Amino acid sequence: MKKILAIGLLAIFLNGCATKSISETGYAQKEGHGKESSTQTELNELEVIGVSDLSSISEKAISEALAASGAVNLPKGDSILLVQSGADFPDSQMVESMSEYWDINILSGSNNRYTRGDLNKTLRYVAASGGNKHLVVYWGIVETAKKNLDTKSVSWVPFLGWSIPDENTQMRIRLKFAIIDVEKGSWKIFQPSPVEEEFMTSIIGRKGKEQQKVIELKKLVYSNAAKQIFAKFN
Repeated sequence: MKKILAIGLLAIFLNGCATKSISETGYAQKEGHGKESSTQTELNELEVIGVSDLSSISEKAISEALAASGAVNLPKGDSILLVQSGADFPDSQMVESMSEYWDINILSGSNNRYTRGDLNKTLRYVAASGGNKHLVVYWGIVETAKKNLDTKSVSWVPFLGWSIPDENTQMRIRLKFAIIDVEKGSWKIFQPSPVEEEFMTSIIGRKGKEQQKVIELKKLVYSNAAKQIFAKFN
C-alpha cells in the first residue's frame, strides 16, 4: 500500500513540472518561428563548436587541441552573427539586448535548414562571408513547476469560481551560449544567471498569463545575459 501511495505521489509531482525550449511552439514569439517541435530543430551543441567525429579522437589530438585553444574576446562594436537554436530568427528581445554592445547580424538556428556535414565550418563560413568576427549560438529552456492551492477545491463553482486563483506556478528560464571565434575556431561556453518568478493563476486566463510571464522573463534574462557576456568577454 505504501509503495502504491509513493508511486502515486511521484506521478503527481512529475505531472506538475515541465520543461520547454525557448524556441518551442507556444513559448516562442509569433514572428519568425516555425511550427516544428524544437526537439526536431535544435542545433547539436557538439557540432556547433566543431566536435562532430568522436570516433577518431586520440590522446595526441586532445593534447593538440589544448595547445591550440585560445581566449575568446568580444570587443564592443564588433560584428557578431547571432543564432538561436531551434528558431528561424532569434527572439527580438535578445537582438535588442545584444545590439546595445555589438553589431548584430542574425541567421536561422533551425537544424532542418542545414544539410548534413560540418556544421561548425558552415556557420563560421557564413559568419566570415558577412564580415562577422564572432559567432554566438544560444540555447534556452523554460522550466515550470505547479502547485495546486486550497482554492482548487472550489474552482468548480460555475463561472464565479473560475476567477479565483487556484494554482501557484514557479517559472525559470536558463540560457547557454557558445561563443566562437570565426577565424581561429576557439570557443567558450557561457551560462548566465537564470531568472525566475512565482505567480498565481486561475482557470480563466491561465495560459495567457503564463505566456505573458514567459515574455517578461525572456526580456529580463536576455538583458542580463548581454550584460554578463559583455562584462566577461569584452
